Amino acid sequence: MNGYKELRAEINKQKTLRDMTNIDLAKATGLALSTINGFMSGKRYSELVAKKICEVLDIHEFFVEQPA
Repeated sequence: MNGYKELRAEINKQKTLRDMTNIDLAKATGLALSTINGFMSGKRYSELVAKKICEVLDIHEFFVEQPA
């Protein structure tokens, strides 16, 4: 789950650059605020949540497709 720690740091950086709150992120992703808060606090780990947040914030380096 160490990758999630790095991802959360990047998400926080991008939120700051965009002047976004977790409420804004919840609205933009369509996820519940409690889901965003749980993920960002490290209490909840979810690849689906991570991907939705990355999609909204245009963060792609954390999900590079591996060749088959």
